[in-house]
Amino acid sequence: MPKALLLLEVAPDVGRTPGFLANRLNLENSSMTGLLDRLERKGLIVRKPNPNDRRGILIFLTPEGLQARDTIKSLVEELDRKLKAELSPEEIRVFRRVISIINKQI
Repeated sequence: MPKALLLLEVAPDVGRTPGFLANRLNLENSSMTGLLDRLERKGLIVRKPNPNDRRGILIFLTPEGLQARDTIKSLVEELDRKLKAELSPEEIRVFRRVISIINKQI
């Protein structure tokens, strides 16, 4: 799940710092490093020097990462449509809150 969420957080042609991504995904920096290593080995992201911080890096999606991001985005949109067809807005709100709480505990 964190891999998919990370790919969704990196917009096409916009580099993100590991700190930004860790904050958005509610992950420790050490967990983020391992996650980035795995995604880089799979060819989904690339690390590039940050032109605004010579010690920092930016994370960009590769063409394969962009394709994976598009697939994940389509699946999320399909799930959202199905939820809206079966559940009331209040039930969806509660469901998303529960998922958020579970995600923070993992």
